[in-house]
Amino acid sequence: MPPLYNKIMRRIIIDASRAFEKEKTGVSWYCWNLLTELMKIVPGDWEVILPVRSADADRTSFPDLPPNWRIKVLYAPFGRLWSQIALAKFVLKQKPDVFFVPSHVLPALVGRKIKSVVTIHDIAAINTNRAYSIFEKWYSLLSARHAMRVARAIIVPSYAVKQDILQYFPCHARSANIIPVHHGVRLDLYKPRVATGLAGHGNAALKQFGITQPYVFALGRIEEKKNTLMLVHAFEEMRRYGVAADLVLAGPFGYGAQAVKEAIQNSEFKDSIKVLGWVSQEQISQLMQNAQVFVFPSRAEGFGIPVLEAMACGTPSVASDIPVLREVGGSAIDFASPSNSQKWARKMAEAINGSEDVKNRIKLGLERAQAFTWRKCAEKTWEILQGFGVKTKVLTKNSL
Repeated sequence: MPPLYNKIMRRIIIDASRAFEKEKTGVSWYCWNLLTELMKIVPGDWEVILPVRSADADRTSFPDLPPNWRIKVLYAPFGRLWSQIALAKFVLKQKPDVFFVPSHVLPALVGRKIKSVVTIHDIAAINTNRAYSIFEKWYSLLSARHAMRVARAIIVPSYAVKQDILQYFPCHARSANIIPVHHGVRLDLYKPRVATGLAGHGNAALKQFGITQPYVFALGRIEEKKNTLMLVHAFEEMRRYGVAADLVLAGPFGYGAQAVKEAIQNSEFKDSIKVLGWVSQEQISQLMQNAQVFVFPSRAEGFGIPVLEAMACGTPSVASDIPVLREVGGSAIDFASPSNSQKWARKMAEAINGSEDVKNRIKLGLERAQAFTWRKCAEKTWEILQGFGVKTKVLTKNSL
């Protein structure tokens, strides 16, 4: 008797909603870069389904999908309930071998019967609670607890986040199931500047935004979590030292942005502070290459991709002295307490003046950035995901 099935496939569903957003930021770029590399390494005997939101699906994000990959648009009456209703119903109906959520929120209806893997990017909502609204904090922490109870594995972007989870969720977290997988940097886009003096390399973005050198560059949401208000005060102190430079802030407004807007409006140096809003990756790379110093004063991070991007560009950096940024930057970047604006002012001035220590850190950063690639991130992620894959027999039209 001939076999009933003549084709064996395994199926994985990956929540791709964040990767298809038009104006991507940190988590969205993680999803996009990870999927881009996974498309190169996932074997053809896996069926990969990418659910996306109907409202914001940017089909240009992935113009050429592999033949075993497909997009599934899911409709939901309420945008915030897309994950909890539309995505959950689809996953429960499809019964995939693996369900991967790279953007934190595992639907509440998805229980232990579905083999799920979730990336928890940080738990900043618990250790920097002033940076979130009451709802954002509640939803983020509830999602994290559910994922830790249900998921077969939790991917985190750093060992620092793993330690945070074990500290704050000792009743839910299991150390063996929490797997750090470092993010990467696009070395094809973020390259060392080839400038001499103040003449920049690839300065189209500078012309577009009317930016003149020298300038201090900050990338990320303008919000409480990113500590933008402290940075504005530190910049004012640096200017009072006699350091002539502008401050360029790139990123959308977030929670707590109103205080930053008022501080800029009332600043004696407001004409030297430029707020760009959201910018593209190509523009970011040019702004990073031409900056005299990159600053990253966040109160909390899961990884800190912009620090890597600055190192890859050969741009000196000053970052918050928190464990995760020490893990990423090592001795290649300078650190300051996220609450000490005077120290930030001094560190920025030192970077702009270009001491020997600054030059040495630039060299270390260029070398260190090479160790963080999205290919490595994808390979380790896929090693985790395929470990839960069980072969599923799929009927073909010639089977019976």
